[in-house]
Amino acid sequence: MINDTKYVYMTQVMKAMAHPTRLFIVDLLNEREHCVCELQEQIGSDMSTISRHLAVLRNAGIIDSRRKTTRSFTACSARACWNSTTAWRI
Repeated sequence: MINDTKYVYMTQVMKAMAHPTRLFIVDLLNEREHCVCELQEQIGSDMSTISRHLAVLRNAGIIDSRRKTTRSFTACSARACWNSTTAWRI
């Protein structure tokens, strides 16, 4: 079995992106950094659901988060920025 770190990373990213809500989140974050409350408003889900989606993306190295006072801000990581609308040819 091939165990190249590049392929392991690619697999983690693909698994993390295998949900429509997470694809939408990455599209929003490709535009600019967002506060988690802004993402909640855009997506229309409760905060715990948004937090779980963000944790999956963060664990795969797709996004980075930072805190400023009481707010949490999220952005695409430099390594994982991509355009999901052109990444896959269907």
